[in-house]
Amino acid sequence: MHQTFRGWIRSLGIIVAAMLLVTSLVPNAQAQFGGNFGSVVGGVRVDASGVLGMPLEQLDPAVQARLATVVSENNRLFTDHNGLRKLSLRQLNEVVANAAKDKGTIPGEARFLGGLVRIEYVYVDQDRNDLILVGKGDALVADANGNVVGQNTGLPALHLEDLMTALRTVDQATTGAGISVSIEPNEESRVAFRELTAAAERNRQVNSNLVGQLEQAMGPQNVILTGVPADSRFANVLALADYRMKRISMGLDESPLKELPSFVSMLSRSNSLKSLTPRFWMEMNYNPVRRSEDGKVFQLSGDGVKTLTENDFIDKQGKSAASGKRDAIAAKWAANMTEHYGDLINKDQIFAELRNMFDFSVVAALIEKEGLLAASGAEINTLLGTGESVEMPKWNVPTQVPTSASLISNSRGTMVTASGGVQLDPWSVVSRVEVDADLAKFGSEFAKHDGTKLAWN
Repeated sequence: MHQTFRGWIRSLGIIVAAMLLVTSLVPNAQAQFGGNFGSVVGGVRVDASGVLGMPLEQLDPAVQARLATVVSENNRLFTDHNGLRKLSLRQLNEVVANAAKDKGTIPGEARFLGGLVRIEYVYVDQDRNDLILVGKGDALVADANGNVVGQNTGLPALHLEDLMTALRTVDQATTGAGISVSIEPNEESRVAFRELTAAAERNRQVNSNLVGQLEQAMGPQNVILTGVPADSRFANVLALADYRMKRISMGLDESPLKELPSFVSMLSRSNSLKSLTPRFWMEMNYNPVRRSEDGKVFQLSGDGVKTLTENDFIDKQGKSAASGKRDAIAAKWAANMTEHYGDLINKDQIFAELRNMFDFSVVAALIEKEGLLAASGAEINTLLGTGESVEMPKWNVPTQVPTSASLISNSRGTMVTASGGVQLDPWSVVSRVEVDADLAKFGSEFAKHDGTKLAWN
């Protein structure tokens, strides 16, 4: 792993977790994308001052009515919402380019990618110079908080702006730090925390009074985003998914699955006497890409996301380094989250949103690696950022993390924190391609269209 949350903390009976603070998740009103419909991503809300995790509030009725109208534009395209949905990238590019050229608003069916809620196939349509994205589609609905989800699946809709971000940043995944989010305390706050907890242990003052002292001693931590614009929806999804994972692992939010108890509860029931500083992070988890013999059909499969863990080592100067070792209980928690990720996305939308970002990144890398634009003859310059200039929505940038602490009563030994991060490596996914002769039949099905529609079943 290249960039993960280098979190740490060691103290008797204390569990400390980082809570994400962002300047705000409200996108600035953008004419081409139809303005601002609220500040919710995957059920997580940020208030006007940028505080994350505030109680959800319903959208203004007039704002929700506008969002419902935009969503209904997409639904009117279809009489049947079952089966696989196909989306033309050539037509999508044309719609977006025309809106940019005319300074108009991108229609709802383009903003929400024809009602797709998952991408499963990419089809090279040489006859029509097109690339077709294929996956599960649904009738879309807008809830009272501004989430746009499938009426039948409950899965979040795919967003045009996230696809465009993935296409425009695909090369970043192989250069520098790659695409990632991490939350890191500075060295001074690590030293201050070490000194405070050591004094509390010596004086046997590990109690509820220490919680506030720890929060103050740690101070704000830095949110570090790499590889994608920090003011994009894509970046906010990465940060929020990391935040939510930590909240669940630390028992600060109730787990939506009984199969995924918090790491804290697992640790409190153990007889472990070891002092450890595990960190958790999420990476891509796909099967090898399958390709038809003629190179026209590509299939993505797998839950998309896995959770990993490793212990951090913190020296006396507050510097953090990966130890290369794993705690058994932390490893079990990470394995539980990986095993049940398919169930988790049905209970917590932010994890489905994260999988959407992973899917977009893999599709973008696949298009690049396999030369699918040249193979198809598709022109998608506006989507790539080299054609008509599109005014992308601007989301405020996640910047800091205040520390939140909770006390766990356990007299048997030292307890630790769980930290996290998100790392995207789509190139490792598309480097594994297997030929499957059975995919040819899908090509025949995907080719059955007249080349004039944006999306169809």
